[in-house]
Amino acid sequence: MDLYNTLWWAGDDGRYSVWGSVYPPLNFLILKIIRILSYPNLQIALPIELRQLQLGPAIFLCALHLLAPFVVVSFPSWKIGTPVFRIAVAVVVAISPPLLFSMERGNLIIICLFLLPFVFDEKSNVRTVAIALLINIKPYFAVLLFGFLIAGDIKRFLQATAFAGAIFIFTGLALDANFPLFLTNLVGFAQNDTVLSGREVLALPSSISAFSHTLDTIVRTSTNPGIYVSGITQLSTLIELGKAALLLTTLTLVICTRRYLSVPEIMVVLLAIVVNAGVWVGGYSQIFYFACIPVFFGMRLRALHIALVAMMFMPLDLITLANDQLNPSWAYLSNSIVDVVWQIGLGSLIRPILNGLLLFTLAMECVTRISQASPRSTHMRIKYS
Repeated sequence: MDLYNTLWWAGDDGRYSVWGSVYPPLNFLILKIIRILSYPNLQIALPIELRQLQLGPAIFLCALHLLAPFVVVSFPSWKIGTPVFRIAVAVVVAISPPLLFSMERGNLIIICLFLLPFVFDEKSNVRTVAIALLINIKPYFAVLLFGFLIAGDIKRFLQATAFAGAIFIFTGLALDANFPLFLTNLVGFAQNDTVLSGREVLALPSSISAFSHTLDTIVRTSTNPGIYVSGITQLSTLIELGKAALLLTTLTLVICTRRYLSVPEIMVVLLAIVVNAGVWVGGYSQIFYFACIPVFFGMRLRALHIALVAMMFMPLDLITLANDQLNPSWAYLSNSIVDVVWQIGLGSLIRPILNGLLLFTLAMECVTRISQASPRSTHMRIKYS
């Protein structure tokens, strides 16, 4: 229903003023085109009716998810192994938990996977356009703008910022006059700790903030608080302080070692910072690392980086740690009432830790550049200018 709900709002002017959407206008323009093609001249009363009438949008989004890995490995930067090897990697990623989770949620984030390889392209103009488009799909990609500043490329920073702003304004004007409310809605969503439940956050967590968020939820919803509440609160605070220290340390290191890093490498580190930032990023953000593999291959600690990413894409959730019987619910595809069992798998505990370890190894990558000083000079400037 994430897809069909937003698809319904794509044809309504209350998406920002009534619903309070945190999706930039470009998302709704894409969905509006899908809606016009799927439901021409048809007035629908409720989002659920869109799903009952037409499976086309869902099939289209599923096709995008299955196609994306094969498109990514077809880029020139993927000179890793034989074509058969690259196809095999694409197949594994296509059926991996992060990609299947994104497909199940019906999120347009899959479009970002088509754009990310251009961020690591050797042509600066292509990178600038790609980042501007990414920001208008998912706003947290604005962090990548700082990659230009860190690399000392003020011109590209201004160009990408201006282009991203122009896309936002023109696509917003094409929708309705309430599009500036998107900024207010976005800030409100980021500051609201009660939007997501513990079960939702643990579905496929990315950041270790999933643990602190769940602990905070337990404390907030507890009907019989006791001495244990203080311990849980302290543990939650400790997790957040540890994460903040890692993020700040990594950012400081990438700034200090900017002379020894290529622009794509800087962008990869910033991307890892975003994916580790908090629960609001979403577990499906781990699919971004797949597009980063060619950059990882050029790093000194490549074996560690790639091993951690490979483990994130493994079906760890097949190992069930806990079950919880929920209330019976109506199943759309079978049109019947079924028992729903909520499960938490090993991946829910391991992936956030793996993600944090990846950020740590990238910080160590920066340290190795200092200890084995080789400035980003001849080769880097020629290849990534």
